[in-house]
Amino acid sequence: MQTKPLALNLEGVSEEDWQDTRASVKQLLLALMAEVAELKGRVSRLEEENHCLREQLAGNSGNSSLPPSSDGPGAMAERVKKHPSGRKRGAQKGRRGHKRKLYLLERCAQVMDHHPERGEKTARAKTARTSQALLKMEAALWLFVTQEGVEPTNNAAERAIRPAVIWRRISFGSQSATGSEFVARMLSVVTTLRQQDRDVLAYLTEACQAARQGKAAPSLLPRVAEAEDRLPIAA
Repeated sequence: MQTKPLALNLEGVSEEDWQDTRASVKQLLLALMAEVAELKGRVSRLEEENHCLREQLAGNSGNSSLPPSSDGPGAMAERVKKHPSGRKRGAQKGRRGHKRKLYLLERCAQVMDHHPERGEKTARAKTARTSQALLKMEAALWLFVTQEGVEPTNNAAERAIRPAVIWRRISFGSQSATGSEFVARMLSVVTTLRQQDRDVLAYLTEACQAARQGKAAPSLLPRVAEAEDRLPIAA
């Protein structure tokens, strides 16, 4: 006798056939139908979860907001290597800039001084506060023009803290306040000594010996002769 395949509903089964079916068979059929419905729901949820996990695994710095440090070891090989063009980075010679031209004073209908009140958050107040801050630092902003040895940018400071930034990124920082304090002191000592062309290991050895003997730590200040050599000569 050929059996009818089970389905999720009773479509195709007449009322007479269903009434003629034994009660035990009906109970078994209903239980199987409920189990199939539950399994289909579970499969649907697993497929959705699988799709989300595949999207996460496929994400990298090229197709998402993830940083390049999160890419796997084989990510560099998959990247398309660009051939060098021979040109320097940044804007090229002859390129037209996108700077906004200043509004001519002669074309202004009215010129007024604005002194923002405390807590004022209008656009005019922000401009006034920015102008006041620039006026306070005006002498320092143009000091590099008249004083030899003063850099016009903070490139030296950025390069000095770069090793600390790289260490923090690859080591995920320290796990305690004491560790953070130790790292800050060591990075300050190493950077200071390198700027003075002094041997870091020799200084740390001398500092450890002084601590064990109960003496004062060696100074991090530049030596007098070296400091005089580094000072700019006034015209």
